[in-house]
Amino acid sequence: MLGIELITQLTEYWPMISLLYCYFAREVVKPSIYINSLFVGLIINQLSTGNMITSVVPFIVPVFVQLFSRTSMAYSNRHKEMMLNLPMEREDPVLIMDQSGDVLLAGKQTEKNFSQYGISNLYDYIGTHNVKQIVKKANSGENESSIEVYSKISCKWYDVKFKLVPSQKEKKIILIWMIDITQQKELRSHFAAISQFNHSFLKNLNRYVKSNDLFYELAELILKVGYQGVFITKADKQGNLIGKVTKRQEEVLEHSKEIVISKDSSAPVLHSRQQEMVVSGEISDFSSRQEFETEFPFDERVKEFLGFPINNFVNYHETDFSIIAFNQGKELSEDDSLFIGTLVNNTRAIVRLLNLAIANEEQFLQKVMGLCSAAEYSDEITGKHILRVNAYSKVIAQKMGCSGSFIEAISQVAALHDIGKVAIPELIKLPKKYTPEEREMMQMHTVFGAQIIKTMMNYSSREEPKLKMAYNIALHHHQTWMGNGYPNIKGNGTPISPVSKHIKDYRELSPLKGEEIPIEALITGLADCYDALRSKRQYKPEFSHEKTYKILAFDDRLGISGAERFSPQVWQVFEEFQTEFAHIFESMQD
Repeated sequence: MLGIELITQLTEYWPMISLLYCYFAREVVKPSIYINSLFVGLIINQLSTGNMITSVVPFIVPVFVQLFSRTSMAYSNRHKEMMLNLPMEREDPVLIMDQSGDVLLAGKQTEKNFSQYGISNLYDYIGTHNVKQIVKKANSGENESSIEVYSKISCKWYDVKFKLVPSQKEKKIILIWMIDITQQKELRSHFAAISQFNHSFLKNLNRYVKSNDLFYELAELILKVGYQGVFITKADKQGNLIGKVTKRQEEVLEHSKEIVISKDSSAPVLHSRQQEMVVSGEISDFSSRQEFETEFPFDERVKEFLGFPINNFVNYHETDFSIIAFNQGKELSEDDSLFIGTLVNNTRAIVRLLNLAIANEEQFLQKVMGLCSAAEYSDEITGKHILRVNAYSKVIAQKMGCSGSFIEAISQVAALHDIGKVAIPELIKLPKKYTPEEREMMQMHTVFGAQIIKTMMNYSSREEPKLKMAYNIALHHHQTWMGNGYPNIKGNGTPISPVSKHIKDYRELSPLKGEEIPIEALITGLADCYDALRSKRQYKPEFSHEKTYKILAFDDRLGISGAERFSPQVWQVFEEFQTEFAHIFESMQD
């Protein structure tokens, strides 16, 4: 039993015994131990006997004392020694330099790398400006400060930390250690790109509602962060994925034809859906390309369009939206999966917002066209008339250099200019000339139209710019630049809100003139007049473009020119681009 217990204890302490033996063996070969022991032995013999070589004991004892004490100290400090050696083994540079940037001492790996590039001064590695900045900050007492620098030698970003060595202040030696932050910088840059993408989307939301290029710009973003190609898809009702592949050919983005991936396919674009996680693959993890492509069988149409071998990919999805990005320019890391995952989640939110905006736009157009359809029943106008007025107004706004939002709005709501006529159907289709009283009542359609649209506006908690424009158009499209139009809504030089439905409340007022009239009303006024003259009515025949132009250029009834009626700016645009009006009328016949 005693033997077994002894063996157990030896087994337990054997690692410590082995380590002590290693330290002892390392110390026993050091000449300094024997030199020290020689001097000690000589001194002891001389002092005790008067003869330096009287006895060997004074020589032997110091040897063992030093061996055992040094071995014990080395064992006790073994972890500190490992810690002290860590900087020497770091991949990232660690060094001591003087005030001129000369490297005085460098870690083992640092020395090896610097020797490879022939670097003896830190200027050569991170640039003169950065070294001067380090020296300045270190001398100012900003100990343990840091700066971010880029090395053209290693093609890496570093967080450079530095400190004036306390014991060497008189020599002004600076301790420097660098931390590779290249991946962090790239990740920050990638997330900054996502943030910029979001900003651009929100700023140009109306454009995305009209266009179909959101995924194209998303593909461009992915290629900008280092991928060679990307396949962006949406799932249809059956679960199949439909989308286009995008690649950069020189400086131009190229898009494939639409590709449909069956929901039963084993293509990697479906893997994240099947595994409910970010999926990635790297050819370097496989013994051959055949093994890589057997594990990840890419669709042949995708491979053919890309035109280059696929070496790595990252795939992720959210709801019906999937992305697979090909060939990151470096070995894939967790940061790449994080980026793609974040981008997909971000895009899901953007797509939902876009769908809401599209739905809101469609609902708005439904309301506008519903009102216009109601107006058709009270007038001889047709649906094509209101669409042409929209088109004419859009042309003028574009040529005048109006903003994109203004152009879009007027191209939709100019059609509401005569919505107020629904309130006076008995006059609109009256088969005779108006009496003065009837004409006065007919002119109230501008007020009634504004009141109808105002009621719509009152049912919203926020002001809708397009409805505000529609209000201005309905109320003011018969005003003239010279101030002899209608309705009369200005009293004591100040426009009033037309809330009354009674003619008598407006008789003592006056019409607007000049810049008091909203520009959208002047534009729509010209568009409406042009189409009314070109169209056949119960009280007039259809006029040619040439005759219409002459009438608009000078109105005999009002005794004013086109510039005096519609404003010099609007009339000038019409004169210059009148042929486009003729084309619109001919191409949009009833």
